[in-house]
Amino acid sequence: MKRVDYSLFVEKKCSKCHVAKPVADFNKYTDPSAPITGWRYYSRCRDCSKEQSRSYGIENRPRRNVRLRQWRENNPNAARALDKRSRLQRKYKLTEEQRQAIAKRQWYRCAVCRKEVPLLIDHDHTTGRIRGLVCYRCNIGIGWFEAFEGDEEFRHRMREYLSRSPSDPAMLMYI
Repeated sequence: MKRVDYSLFVEKKCSKCHVAKPVADFNKYTDPSAPITGWRYYSRCRDCSKEQSRSYGIENRPRRNVRLRQWRENNPNAARALDKRSRLQRKYKLTEEQRQAIAKRQWYRCAVCRKEVPLLIDHDHTTGRIRGLVCYRCNIGIGWFEAFEGDEEFRHRMREYLSRSPSDPAMLMYI
């Protein structure tokens, strides 16, 4: 049998759609019987593989759901990590690597209070733009601060309240 060096391939013909495509459009799999590379390309391109996977999922939904539920039970840490990555991508269009880069830029500290605590993503709810990583306490404070952004009278009353001394005679009637 002729030995094939798959790393020299430039394009490959999909067995499903019969279109010659660049090898970048095909996934690889480990195959120890491939003597030179130790891997081979799948026979179907990524688009055809996705379509087959999608149709299988629709046609075999109950069976697939049982299998996925069982995988989640057997791999709780991996499932949690997958959920976290999915939420980051869906909600903020971020990868875990990008989130880590932001944390590193902030020295793994809250962008507001500078404490080294668990961090949450802070973003502008109107534009969706990410501002940085903050702790839970500061995130709540930012939310309240933004809620009263245009209400200068409220902000003035809040500053006045916070500046009062605890031994203020006006407070004695509440004790």
